[in-house]
Amino acid sequence: MSRSLLLLLLLCALTRLAWIFILPSAEAPDENTHLWVINFLRENFRLPTGAEVLAGGPAAVYGSLPQLGYLPHVLVTMLVPDQLVPLYARFGSLLSGLVTVWAGFKIAAELFAGQRLLTLALPLLLTFHPQLVFVHSYSNNDATASAVASVLIYLLVKMVNSGLSIRLAFAAGILATWLALSKYSGWTVLPAAGCAFVFATVIHRPDWRVTLTCFALPAAVFLTTVGGWLWRNSHEFSGDLLGTKTMYHTWAVAFNKQLVYHISPWQILGSKRWWRFFYFSYWAMFGYTSRSIWRPLYFVFLGFHSVALYGWLKLALRSRGERTDQRRLAVWLLLALCLIFNLAGMVYASTENLGGPQGRYLFVSEVPVFALSLQGLSAAGPKAGRKLVIGLVAFTALVCLGAWIMLFRIYGFHAQP
Repeated sequence: MSRSLLLLLLLCALTRLAWIFILPSAEAPDENTHLWVINFLRENFRLPTGAEVLAGGPAAVYGSLPQLGYLPHVLVTMLVPDQLVPLYARFGSLLSGLVTVWAGFKIAAELFAGQRLLTLALPLLLTFHPQLVFVHSYSNNDATASAVASVLIYLLVKMVNSGLSIRLAFAAGILATWLALSKYSGWTVLPAAGCAFVFATVIHRPDWRVTLTCFALPAAVFLTTVGGWLWRNSHEFSGDLLGTKTMYHTWAVAFNKQLVYHISPWQILGSKRWWRFFYFSYWAMFGYTSRSIWRPLYFVFLGFHSVALYGWLKLALRSRGERTDQRRLAVWLLLALCLIFNLAGMVYASTENLGGPQGRYLFVSEVPVFALSLQGLSAAGPKAGRKLVIGLVAFTALVCLGAWIMLFRIYGFHAQP
C-alpha cells in the first residue's frame, strides 16, 4: 500500500472519529431503527421473520428490507457488551468510509493515470464531503451500500480497461449481490454493471467460452442469492416481495400518514423544491435534514458543478471528428450511467414515498459524481483546470471543518450516542 493511500485513510478515519463523538443518536437519522436490525442480526445470526418484525413495531421498520448492509456493524460489535453497541456499531460505518476512500483512490489511478493532482483529488473529496462524513459517523446501511458500490465500480472500470476475466466477473457478481441485499438504492448501479460487461466484450472481444462463463457465473450467483432472499421475503411478509409495502405500512401507521401514496414522476421532475432539497441534502444537511450550513455555500458547490458541466460540453465539442479511445469513452459512459440510473431510481422512489429526495441515496454513485466533476473542471485548461480542482478540494475541506465546528457548538462531546 502506497504512502499516499495510507495518509488518505488515516485522514479519513480521523475526520470521521471527530464526528462520531459529537453526534447524539437523536440527531442521527433513524439510527435507532438501524440498530434494531443490527442487534437482531448479532444476537440471532439469522434474518428476522415476518412475525418478529411485526412484533418489533416502529423500531423494526427496516426489518423487512435488505439486511446485508449491516454486516460491517454486526462484525465490529460481535464481542462488545450490549450497552456499548450503539457506539461501536458506528465504527462499522467508519470502516465503510475507509473502503470507499480506498476504492476512490484506485478508480482515480485508472481514470487519471499520470495526473497526480486528480489522482489525489478524488479520494480527498470523498474524505471531506460533509454529508458523506456525516453518514459515516452513525449506524446506517447507506455507508455500506456506498462502499460496496464503489468497489464494484472499480472492478467494472478495470474490466472495461483490461477486458473480461473469470476472476473479475465472479468478484463483480459477489459484490453486486451484496449491494442488492444492502439497500435498494444500490440496485440502480446494476444496469450500469450490465453495460460494463457488454462494453468489455465489444471492446476486447474475448474467446466466446470466456465470455459465456463471465456472463453466466455472476448471473448465477446473483439470481440464486437475491432470488432466494426475495422468495423468503414474499413468504414472510404475505407476498411483499421487496418488503417495501410492509415498511411503508408500519411507518404510515406509526406516524398517522396516508396508507396509499402515489404521485406522477413528472410532478417530481418538475418540482423545483424536490431538486433543491435533493441537492442541498446531498452536499450538507445534518440531523433529520434540519440543520443546514450557510445557504450561499450550497450555491458555491453548485457553481463548481456548473463549471464541470460546461467543461464536459467543451470536451464533447472538441472531440467531434476525432478518433476516440474506445476504452476511455466506455469508462466515462459507465460512470455517467451510474449517475443517471441512480437519479432515475430516486425519482421512482419518491413517486411511492419510499425515500424522497434524500441526497444520501446518491452515495452509491458518489465516486462517479466526483470523478465526472473533476474531469469537467480539468477541461478548463492546464492552469485554470488546476486552480478549479484545488479550489473544489479546499472548499470541500473547509466546509467540512466549518460544519463540524457548527455541530460541535450545538452538540458538544458525547462519549456515548
